[in-house]
Amino acid sequence: MRYFTRSEVATHSFPDDCWVSIHGNVFNVTNVVLDSLGSWSHLLRKEAGTDISRWFVNCSAGNLDHMTANLDLSVKVNVDPVMNIHHPYFIDSSVLIDAPSTNVDTDAIVPIPWWEDESLIIGRLTSLARKVRLRNVLTGQEHILEVPKEEKVSGIRERYLEYNWHARSYTWKVLRKTCVVGKVHVDFIELDMNKTLDENDVLDDSEIFDELSVPSDFFTPVIHLYYNDDLSLR
Repeated sequence: MRYFTRSEVATHSFPDDCWVSIHGNVFNVTNVVLDSLGSWSHLLRKEAGTDISRWFVNCSAGNLDHMTANLDLSVKVNVDPVMNIHHPYFIDSSVLIDAPSTNVDTDAIVPIPWWEDESLIIGRLTSLARKVRLRNVLTGQEHILEVPKEEKVSGIRERYLEYNWHARSYTWKVLRKTCVVGKVHVDFIELDMNKTLDENDVLDDSEIFDELSVPSDFFTPVIHLYYNDDLSLR
């Protein structure tokens, strides 16, 4: 399962590259926008790159530990007190659309609403985005990445490919103090690439800094990248 940060989702805010998030799941709705000529296209273009959970009732709340697990969404609706007609209700839009209905005989009705199409779900929205500083020991270059808290180090490495095509040819280490027989030693310890930063004891102290009124970027955990001399292909 892949995780995304809110800022990452926000970069996909164009008609031909449109993502949205709904109750923790990230949807790629580009084809919905391009294929639809009605109000859904208008609404999704307007809200591209944002969270639209407010449009939906999450009937499976509290049971979303796994992507699409028991996902049960329904569009929030208004009921006309006089006509007793149900219309989707969107707080930030004056556009009302008709929800799919099996009672209407028309070719425009799709078999399944797009928000129930699991093939459109490409990952999960992170519960917390954190920053990490990557230092290339060979070149001295540094990059600060914002990454999902739940992402494994191997996933962070894939993100780093944007800056270094040969990221897989490096060993990732952190500086750590150890106490042996009363003496403190400082060593570079290799990270387990199949664990998250937290699981590798690379902790995020930004919340503590906030409580102390210290700028959150006062200290960013550093990972040191050591070249393995086994140049990988791009």
